[in-house]
Amino acid sequence: MVWCDAAEHAAANLGFGPDLAKLPAEHWQRVLSNVEARMRMKGVEIPEGWRTCLAQQVGREKP
Repeated sequence: MVWCDAAEHAAANLGFGPDLAKLPAEHWQRVLSNVEARMRMKGVEIPEGWRTCLAQQVGREKP
């Protein structure tokens, strides 16, 4: 899963723990920003609602 992999990579690079579901909201927002920036740099079209989908995939209750 591309989005999950990107989020895990971003969290690791930012020095956050591997459990994305338990990251504090502030850290989660930084991960999301990082993922979005990476995808844009790679020319990936970012679909509407991707943050909510990713949050659900990693077990977060709120995006």
